[in-house]
Amino acid sequence: MLAHSFGYWLQQLLNALTIASFYVPLTVAYALVQGITSKIFLSFGDFTMYAAFAALYAGLAALLAGQEAAMTLAGALMLAMLCAAALGRVAATHVFAPLIRGSAQAFMIGSIGVSIALQEVMRIQSGNRDLWLPPVLEGAAVRIYDGPFPVQIGLVSVAAIATSIAAIAIVLAVMKHSAIGRVWNACSQSERLARLSGVDTVAVLRWTCVGSAALASISGWIISTSYGGVNFSMGLILGFKAMFASALSACEEQVDEPYLKIVGGGFMFNLRYSKATYGFVARQLRTLPEGSVLEASFDLPGRDTKYVETQPAFPGKLQYKFETDGIFGIRKNTPYKVKLRLLEAKTGKELTVVEHSFQSDIDQEGLPTKPPVLPGAGYELAPE
Repeated sequence: MLAHSFGYWLQQLLNALTIASFYVPLTVAYALVQGITSKIFLSFGDFTMYAAFAALYAGLAALLAGQEAAMTLAGALMLAMLCAAALGRVAATHVFAPLIRGSAQAFMIGSIGVSIALQEVMRIQSGNRDLWLPPVLEGAAVRIYDGPFPVQIGLVSVAAIATSIAAIAIVLAVMKHSAIGRVWNACSQSERLARLSGVDTVAVLRWTCVGSAALASISGWIISTSYGGVNFSMGLILGFKAMFASALSACEEQVDEPYLKIVGGGFMFNLRYSKATYGFVARQLRTLPEGSVLEASFDLPGRDTKYVETQPAFPGKLQYKFETDGIFGIRKNTPYKVKLRLLEAKTGKELTVVEHSFQSDIDQEGLPTKPPVLPGAGYELAPE
């Protein structure tokens, strides 16, 4: 009885790994784009659908040419990734990059428009019918356990699991150890600060879409090679599955995790108006209590008083920006402390405190004290 139970649960584990190998690349691909846009993006399902069709056509061509199973699978995967990456590049350049600084609704509607267009093209191309790939490595399986309940897994499923694990490992390595990962993290924390630091945030969006689409294509390849059937309408369903899976992975919150984190900030000198300010951006790490208030206080140069700014916490808002009015007397290499407090709106009870220090690389004394006059046609005098 124990051996039978062990075999049964081992088989269920292998089945779960096969399903996970399909969902994980799709979910991670969605999370990569959502992480730097903070907007709903529903086109990945259709990128996956196109990858599935590309893998199916490549597989049919390879089988008709008498290619070996390994070459058939490899060729199908390569064409699927190229197809999805190309779609990601085109969509990012012509649709999502122009909308990235617009509203979340405009971005989401743009992604829906891309999905509708891709589905309609594939509907016409496929003749509005399901297409099927003959089984690759039919009947080939690896026996894992012999006993009252024998356990085995198909070689195609083994290839799917191995490919998915390798792809996720590559993504993790790139995000953790490369300049690409550091730039992506900077954009995800504050797109505006990253742009002010010289990062081409539009280019980051483009290559993120390309890489994410290539990652999502693995799921399309698995659909074709493991399940065999593809159709033009499955893109929308896959897009919603990716969104829901990504959202569910972020639902669990650690109660000991702080509510907020200061992710960037510093001094800003506007020579056009001869004005200096400093500020910071705070990112929400877990859901803020309903009705709470954020209070930021800034040390001011040469003064005992502080500059204080408050903002209400809004549901769904992930980042909050605080900035002083014009200040004077900034000294080089002198730390100026900021404090961010999360307060209950009614009682004023302090829920959390985050502190940070910023310092300038230059003295404000070395900057003009009055706005310069800008000569030239079309210019007006700077305000006094």
